Amino acid sequence: MQDLVLRKVDFTEPTDWIYKSVPSRLCYLRDIVEGNVQDQTFTPWQRLKAIQEYMPLVYSDMYRSPIGSAKAYEEKTGVQKPGYSGHNFGCSIDTAVDATIKRHGITYDKFVQTLIAFGWTPYQGVTKDGHYKRGKEDWHFNFVGDYGYRPWLPDSPAGGQQAIAWIKDNIKFSEDQQSINAMLSRLGYTTLTQFKVNHLPAKLQSHSNNEEVVIRMLNIYTAKITDTDGNEVPG
Repeated sequence: MQDLVLRKVDFTEPTDWIYKSVPSRLCYLRDIVEGNVQDQTFTPWQRLKAIQEYMPLVYSDMYRSPIGSAKAYEEKTGVQKPGYSGHNFGCSIDTAVDATIKRHGITYDKFVQTLIAFGWTPYQGVTKDGHYKRGKEDWHFNFVGDYGYRPWLPDSPAGGQQAIAWIKDNIKFSEDQQSINAMLSRLGYTTLTQFKVNHLPAKLQSHSNNEEVVIRMLNIYTAKITDTDGNEVPG
């Protein structure tokens, strides 16, 4: 898999997070134009900065390392596996919804519509009637190419599938045997089974019988993830 370069989110204040102290690993997003969009400001980093200038949000998560994803997958229901989460690639955010709508005195519909206007697509997809129900993952938003740019499309992927589709289309995973061997060697293993059994939590082991899934997780676990200054992004 190609290395990932993320840009630090330096436009938030401590009060824009639900935490008393903000873990530095959270504050990174992708700053690359994706898909068919020609607008060079149409990146997760740029568009979140624009939202923050217009209507500062309250956040709970942005970048999530593979290890962080594995831990969340082990503890929660509905969290994507490492390599399948937009958080791993700097194109997803989690917001503190109640704190945000209270801060601005707005409805949840207004909150979601604002993020859509700036290119962020809600986990549950884009509704035809313009009303959004509170529920599963109502805090999670994906910035995935032009899905968020065209909220009127009735076929906007729902249920978080827009992020999975984006990852499949935009991230080139190394799947040839030579690359797999090199990645395994980097972790001190010689077989995928060793990686799976010794490197992954029990729940990921039991839910990862498909070799393609294991290879994708191997890719993200061994990828070099740096900031724009070349420093490794905290895990």
